[in-house]
Amino acid sequence: MAGLTGHHPQPSLQAETYSEGERLLTRVAGEMDLDSSAWLGPVLQDALALSLTGVDLDLGGVQFCDCSGLNMLLRLRQHALHDGKTVTVRQSSPAVTRLLTLTGTLPLFPSDSPCHRHDS
Repeated sequence: MAGLTGHHPQPSLQAETYSEGERLLTRVAGEMDLDSSAWLGPVLQDALALSLTGVDLDLGGVQFCDCSGLNMLLRLRQHALHDGKTVTVRQSSPAVTRLLTLTGTLPLFPSDSPCHRHDS
């Protein structure tokens, strides 16, 4: 990785963003709920704005994700598409994979490495 661009702690959630060439990688750990999504949304929007081609998400450390977390991810994707960029999920926890699968939104966040997704 090229370097750390930001570390953003929040009581129930942590996010670290790294530069990887034209893309940024954000690793998220903790709980993605109403409170933490309100905090994480702007962090991810900033990462998207700083990237040239988009944001890759490592959600392998997310232990809980509710509909507000899903809505935040969908808004991020919508902004990325508007800007001609992409959002991928490189790795997801069972909680995230389950939510994305049940809502039919998993294909909206393609990954070059689907084997990195945990089984639900």
